[in-house]
Amino acid sequence: MFQAVERLLAVAPSDPNQEAIPMTSLHSVASAEHGLPPVSPRSSAIEVGPIAHIGIRVVEEARAVEFYGWLGFRIVERVDVGFPLVVLSNSTGVELHLVITATPGFDGRNVLADLPTRPPGFNHLALRVESVDNAADRLRQLGVRITEGPGRIGPSRALLLRDPDANVIELREEIDWNDPENVEVYGKRDVER
Repeated sequence: MFQAVERLLAVAPSDPNQEAIPMTSLHSVASAEHGLPPVSPRSSAIEVGPIAHIGIRVVEEARAVEFYGWLGFRIVERVDVGFPLVVLSNSTGVELHLVITATPGFDGRNVLADLPTRPPGFNHLALRVESVDNAADRLRQLGVRITEGPGRIGPSRALLLRDPDANVIELREEIDWNDPENVEVYGKRDVER
């Protein structure tokens, strides 16, 4: 992909012998290098709505259900779709699917976060909470280890924790930076971050 970008950027409009390649061609060139069909910039995008659910691979149903129960999720349904699947939902309609297919004997390391090599994949799940500080207090009462925070992460306050299968979860409190009281408590928003 980076080679495709370099080639595109190397063709400057000031070069009288070559035409500039429009940046909309970037995806087509990069796709061709990876064996994907080109996408026309004029093609219609698929319109998607909110996320329908998040699938989380876990080793053991009972401990995952207990953990996500602490975050307000309840079992909606258990189904067998060729493997065991537990559908959870919370009071705001967020839906999680616990996919009970993780390899037994799990060593406690998240391959996307804990190993020196960084393969592509989903890095973490972020859930909104009313108060990160209240969430942190409750997690400590439950004996859940907070791996980072609470603190500022970009335009919000957040903390990170792990579920029993080392999946990374962010609990995030949105901050109204137009409220002078928030600026006084948390400091001026650093828009460069």
